Amino acid sequence: MDRNWSRQELADCWSLGIEELARIEGKSGSLRLGFAAQLKFYQIVGRFPATAGEVPDAARGYLGEQLERPVIELFDYDWSGRNGQRHRAEILGFLGVRALHEGDLDALQDWLETEIGRTGAELGVMTEAIDRWCWARKVRPLSPSVSQRLIRSATRRFEAALLARILAALAPETVERMETSLNAPDSPAGFAALKADPGRIALESFLKAAARLSFIHQLDLPRSLLVGVDARLLQRLRRRVAQETAWEMRRHSSERRLGMYALFLMAREAEITDGLVDLLLETVHRLGVTAERRTLALLARDIERVYGKDRLLADIAEAATSNPDGTVRDVIFPVAGETKLKAIVAEYKAQGAWEQRVHHTMRGSYANHYRRMLPPLLEVLEFRSNNAIHRPVLDGLARIRLARRKRRRVLTVKDGVPIDGVIPSKWRDFLISDGRIKLIDYELCVLKALRERIRAKEAQ
Repeated sequence: MDRNWSRQELADCWSLGIEELARIEGKSGSLRLGFAAQLKFYQIVGRFPATAGEVPDAARGYLGEQLERPVIELFDYDWSGRNGQRHRAEILGFLGVRALHEGDLDALQDWLETEIGRTGAELGVMTEAIDRWCWARKVRPLSPSVSQRLIRSATRRFEAALLARILAALAPETVERMETSLNAPDSPAGFAALKADPGRIALESFLKAAARLSFIHQLDLPRSLLVGVDARLLQRLRRRVAQETAWEMRRHSSERRLGMYALFLMAREAEITDGLVDLLLETVHRLGVTAERRTLALLARDIERVYGKDRLLADIAEAATSNPDGTVRDVIFPVAGETKLKAIVAEYKAQGAWEQRVHHTMRGSYANHYRRMLPPLLEVLEFRSNNAIHRPVLDGLARIRLARRKRRRVLTVKDGVPIDGVIPSKWRDFLISDGRIKLIDYELCVLKALRERIRAKEAQ
């Protein structure tokens, strides 16, 4: 009601008809404006105002103009007293509004359950919705306390019916697993563990998160029952579970306990999946950064870095052009020195093998430690991409799954193994030999490429 009303809108909504004016004229002068405000407000909103403040400013002025009464009379009007109540009863009779019958109450309760499940509306919103329901059926509006009691009752009935349907749809083995999880909350798939955060970036954190996700997948929860149920209502039920301990959960009836737990796990699955993907991205990133750091340390130890190579090159060029027919030992060595030139060669060769040495270091860490994350990754996560350009990474994952099932250690390019978009061009010379690539090297390339695609939101 609080908005700017145009003159035309005021005329359409707040104009008094002939019959309405006739009834108002029978009232004493100081009560006419209050009666008119109650009448028009009910016709528009479906309930009576509690104070003059609920009637829009523009509407108060427009009604005053029609009745030639000062607006101040609305603020002196006895809204909740005897005159206000008597006027309300008269208005309801004039508009043909009847009392609420038992059949109306049953219909209202059924409608409330449907609306609560569909919209998940808050108490205040649903109270207004009840007013509109009564107004549309020419039924007398309910008091706020009665409306709130009906809403709470309908909410409880809807929740109980939803949780009962969920329990009925759970397989016996699913019920057994969920009860075990509640009875052993600190176990790897226990209630407390399933509520916990993924933890610090480490292989063990990844494996624990993957085990929790695998547990939820095995339950085969009935998500189809939530179609059409408002997300806000489901979120309220899930929050209750998140705030309770396993002991508190076990005190509920089986329908409420298992129904709410199933709802919680349906939402928790997406959260654990997101956390697992984050752990994957950070683990692969750490693998690469650590390999580069270790390789750099090894290079620093193995070679003597030569400084001033630009000036040295100029001196060598000058000496060579000054005596082009001289030997290296006679012309170049006096300028640069044999030892320094050997150090330059060693530095160049080491730098040229940088990528290969980084990959070798990554491969060692992956093979000896991080490779354990691949089986659960392939089991619990399924990646998708709508962009055909990035399909090679997903096809590479499929190739890895197939190779591991067949216990193959080597992949061949001629079999159609994706190379472009998977194996970096700077790695191909030393990874691909005679059209063959070791499976462990290919796994590492796919994980690195997958991280890049996910971070760029080209795969999910």
